[in-house]
Amino acid sequence: MVRSKDYYITLLLFALTALQQACNTRRGSIILTFDDDNIADWYAVRDLFNTYDIKATFFIVRPHKLDSAQIKHLHALLEDGHEIGCHTLNHRNAVTWCDTSTIRNYIEYEVLPAKQLLSRYGFETRSFAYPNGQSTPAIDTALLEYFQILRKATYNIEDTTIDCIDRTFSDSRSRIVDAMGIDVVYKITLENLETGIKRVAKTGESLIVHAHEINDSGRNYTLSREYLEEVFRLCRKYNIKSITCSELVRK
Repeated sequence: MVRSKDYYITLLLFALTALQQACNTRRGSIILTFDDDNIADWYAVRDLFNTYDIKATFFIVRPHKLDSAQIKHLHALLEDGHEIGCHTLNHRNAVTWCDTSTIRNYIEYEVLPAKQLLSRYGFETRSFAYPNGQSTPAIDTALLEYFQILRKATYNIEDTTIDCIDRTFSDSRSRIVDAMGIDVVYKITLENLETGIKRVAKTGESLIVHAHEINDSGRNYTLSREYLEEVFRLCRKYNIKSITCSELVRK
């Protein structure tokens, strides 16, 4: 059967409309990141992550001090679909280091040894988190040679609702992102966090957050299991998916 030119034009317009609608309804996401070496805490809430189908990125510091049990637990988290990222060898601030030395020196002493050790343990790290969340454009450029994505960190300096803090959202394939702290010390209420989740539900962006320990001690750099579960419930309520850091650049 010979089709007319108008037929093919109509078919093309239909396909373009469908594609546009799909883009406009892109599902929003949250990127949960955890720093340092609080592996026992993370592993202890493995059931919670699995129950809500939540994936996270765990940035590991001081890999030379990991014991066999910690490495085993990290592999279990990896098998669950989480990501293992690099957080340097000794948690040295990149900006402070480079004030008195070179970026190359920082990479050779703080970054590559950590990345290589994690690789030896079976973790190919594609993501990197800056200690204290600080960097410079020059440091970023150098580290992007070794990682797919770099994560900085911030807190609610503006003392406002998260939906107004644009730098902690990403709507593109940006390889440099900023994360909002949600530990106890940052005083982010669930109501405040919900404003960010509602924003990504509407816009299709990704909200990036960071934390450290997961326990009920109430110490500054912790968040409780109850708080974490409420975050997961908010994701479910607004149909927000969770993705890892490296998945953002493939989103």
